[in-house]
Amino acid sequence: MSQVKLTEDLASSIISLERASSLKEQAYKQMKSLLLRGKLPHGTVASVPLVAKSLGISRTPVREAFLDLEKEGLIKILPKKGAVTNPASPETKR
Repeated sequence: MSQVKLTEDLASSIISLERASSLKEQAYKQMKSLLLRGKLPHGTVASVPLVAKSLGISRTPVREAFLDLEKEGLIKILPKKGAVTNPASPETKR
């Protein structure tokens, strides 16, 4: 494989990684904003495909955003169903 081809492949991979990261951040920020503003009340079930479709992105960034939101205690992931919203605590709303 030539050096030029290798460099082009690496550059396209980096661009893909940056885009995937920003899509995850986009999904994370959108979901967190909805949760903290009370637009998704406690007990609401959100499915990955539905959120992905509404944001116009693939499911992978949404799944990754769900994992981060679960770490923060804002949602609880339900296998094969999506995620259910938890009540936002005052500490989380800051």
